[in-house]
Amino acid sequence: MTTLGLDIGGTKLAGGVLTDTGELLDYQTQLVHPSHDPERILAQIQAMLGILLGDGRSEVTAIGVGCAGQIDAKSGTVLYSPNLGWRDVPLAARLAKMSKLPVLVDNDVKLAALGEHQFGAGRGIDDMLCVMIGTGIGGGLVLNGQLYDGAGGFAGEVGHTTVQWDGPVCSCGNRGCLEALAAGPAIERMVTDAIRHGRVSLVSELVGGHLDRVHASVLASAIKGGDVLAREVVGRAGYYLGVAMASWVNLLNPQRIILGGGVVRHLPQLLELALQECRRRSLRAPLANLDVSLAHFGRESGVVGAAWFAHEAVRRKVKAKAA
Repeated sequence: MTTLGLDIGGTKLAGGVLTDTGELLDYQTQLVHPSHDPERILAQIQAMLGILLGDGRSEVTAIGVGCAGQIDAKSGTVLYSPNLGWRDVPLAARLAKMSKLPVLVDNDVKLAALGEHQFGAGRGIDDMLCVMIGTGIGGGLVLNGQLYDGAGGFAGEVGHTTVQWDGPVCSCGNRGCLEALAAGPAIERMVTDAIRHGRVSLVSELVGGHLDRVHASVLASAIKGGDVLAREVVGRAGYYLGVAMASWVNLLNPQRIILGGGVVRHLPQLLELALQECRRRSLRAPLANLDVSLAHFGRESGVVGAAWFAHEAVRRKVKAKAA
């Protein structure tokens, strides 16, 4: 049995077909441009589905979708996605109409956690937290070997942990969220604001003066070149990530925290500094049980988890019918 997974993030769309042994086939990825009108991204999804399903893959039995934001998994509706600008989008129904297949939708990082738990860095780990840092910061929890949804299905919003009570306004409307201080756009904004206010930085040279092109990979190059501003800003973001991590360690006592996403891939310094702060702030007993590792699948985590989410739903349905 094969299933198809889609991962809809703040800046990218990815998809692929997963076998029941965890082999990812036909992985596709492309940039998306967030829009309050979802039709633009839905058109991109339809084109990608055409590629992934267009070679007669009749063995694909269902589609799983991980989408950034708050998801009503029962109805497959995107209730609110700050980074996409979506509210109340009936995503499962729209994609089912496109594909003529069953479609299941949940939060993108929750499903990335499922993929890492089943096939990746969380395999064999009963209590873990998976955190992805990119355009936003999201989390997925596995407790006692099961993906944890919370009372309403919204558990894992670690990016909205308050780490600075009077900090910058987050896309969710709150102040001082971790996402507003350590996600990719926040880090990039702090660097570009400093440059516009007169700070000299190698970053300007690397982007040819086009500050709208600043990205985590550019900051990584600047740090390698000895740039003081890039190092300061990444250090500050790492500090706030470490503050949040200590709270998660003390609250959940996880066996493993898995970190992934584009910011972590490009800026290993962020993780190093976060771990230092986390160790300073965590209670000794839960810290002694903690292991921190990088996501195994990298950018493919969300697609693998989404496809496996659909796989398990089909398996349960078949089992129920047999009973």
